[in-house]
Amino acid sequence: MEAQYTSISVSFASKQELDEIKKEIGAKTYDKAVQYLIKSRKKGIPSTAGCDPDLPAFTRDSGGDSHRVSY
Repeated sequence: MEAQYTSISVSFASKQELDEIKKEIGAKTYDKAVQYLIKSRKKGIPSTAGCDPDLPAFTRDSGGDSHRVSY
């Protein structure tokens, strides 16, 4: 399958920053610079799996549960 392309508009300041990123990472195209930014962003987003800020912190009971293995 052949790659498809489109055009986007960015501010002059954004183009200058993309030029700097291209130079820093040795990219030959703006597409490579944008892909680098997307991958970097995905790596930098922490997982929120199982996260609920309304739940209190977990604490283990020390009660007399006979089915519990002591550590």
